[in-house]
Amino acid sequence: MQRFDMTFGKQKKIPQVKICGLTRPQDLAVCHDLGVDYIGFNLHRKSKRYVDPSDASGLWQSFIRQHPTSSVTPVLVCVDADMASLKLWTSLFPENLVLQMHGKETSAFLLDCKSVLKRDLWKAVAVIPDSVRAEAKEFQPVVQRVLLDSPVVPIGIDVAGGSGTAFRWQDYVDLIEQSFVGVAGGVNPDNVDLLLKLNPSFIDVASGCESAPGIKDSAKIQRLVSSCRKAFQ
Repeated sequence: MQRFDMTFGKQKKIPQVKICGLTRPQDLAVCHDLGVDYIGFNLHRKSKRYVDPSDASGLWQSFIRQHPTSSVTPVLVCVDADMASLKLWTSLFPENLVLQMHGKETSAFLLDCKSVLKRDLWKAVAVIPDSVRAEAKEFQPVVQRVLLDSPVVPIGIDVAGGSGTAFRWQDYVDLIEQSFVGVAGGVNPDNVDLLLKLNPSFIDVASGCESAPGIKDSAKIQRLVSSCRKAFQ
């Protein structure tokens, strides 16, 4: 399983990009054509971008038949799923699948997942000032990537993701510039240049590249990817 360099210091490479919440085959093709690194399927039933796991698998299998050499990696976004569900979902996807946990999963549970499922794991943590750094430190040895995300609404709920708003990136530059950390929540083509100044290694975008929930906007994806590349030329 791939491990990311966890040394401190600013990133000098183009950040990897994930476009999350895909529901349509044409959006997978656009991500492939534009060189997006990861695409995400949201398996959380309460999400506006929810897709049934079997439908997500069908979308992926159809895409990979048409693009057998694609370097895009699929990511399943899960929220407090049990082990049985995770086993079923991973069985529907190829070996390079990533599981992105967005709930209140503990480090002990993730260690079990790592042992049983043999897949790369990412963990989203809510950017709560009093706890985010401790959580990032806790999960760093367990997962391949920690994602910083704004808390869900209403304010005060400590589950990461779903708000569609950005946190104060500049307050967390010490985390963002670390290579095992990614940034999610509220990133879009209009504000990504501000984030890029903080040298993130990974950017996760859902609503910021959409025309409607689950409907991606190819022009927005192109602008975002282009900004990431230009920043490091």
